[in-house]
Amino acid sequence: MTPDLAQAFGLKQSQGAVITAVQAKSPAAKAGLEPGDIVLAINDKPIKSSQEIRNIIGLLPLGEEVKLEILRGGESQAVKAEIAAPKIVQEDGQKIHPKLAGLLLREATASDRAEGVLIEKIHTGTYAFQAGLRPGDVIVMANRQPVATLDDLRRAVGGGRELLLNIQRGEAAFMLMLR
Repeated sequence: MTPDLAQAFGLKQSQGAVITAVQAKSPAAKAGLEPGDIVLAINDKPIKSSQEIRNIIGLLPLGEEVKLEILRGGESQAVKAEIAAPKIVQEDGQKIHPKLAGLLLREATASDRAEGVLIEKIHTGTYAFQAGLRPGDVIVMANRQPVATLDDLRRAVGGGRELLLNIQRGEAAFMLMLR
C-alpha cells in the first residue's frame, strides 16, 4: 500500500494490501473477497504488504480456517476463508477447438501472474506452434471475448472454424488468427 493508494482509498495510514484480482472458484472467491478489497489483518496480525500476505498464507496448513479483516467501500469487515491447494485443471486443446490440437491448457493461477488460460505444453509439429503459440503463453481473449477460465474459452470459441486469440507473453501482448 503506497501513500498514493492509501489516499485514493481514503485511508489515514498506508498499511494493508490491495486485492487486485480474485480467481474464479478460488478460496478467496468462495470467501467473498473482491478486487479493490484491502486486507488489513490476517488472524489479527496487521498486514503491511502483499509479500506479508503470501508469507503468512503460505505457512498455514491446508484446511486451516483463516480470519481476514478487510476494508471494502470504507467499511471494515471480517471474512473467513479456508486454506486450500490451488486446483489445477488441465484440458487437451483439441477438446476445445481443432486449431488448438497438441496443446495442454490450464487456468492460470496467481503464481503465473496472469489471468486467462495458460498454454502448459505444446507439441512443436502442430499448427498452433507453427502459427506462433508457445508454452507459457496466456490466452486472455478469444474471438474478442474475455477468457479467465477454460469454460470461458469453450464458450468464446463456439463452433467457429477461425479463432482470433489475444495472447499475453510475459510483458508483451499480441493478437493471433488461427484459420
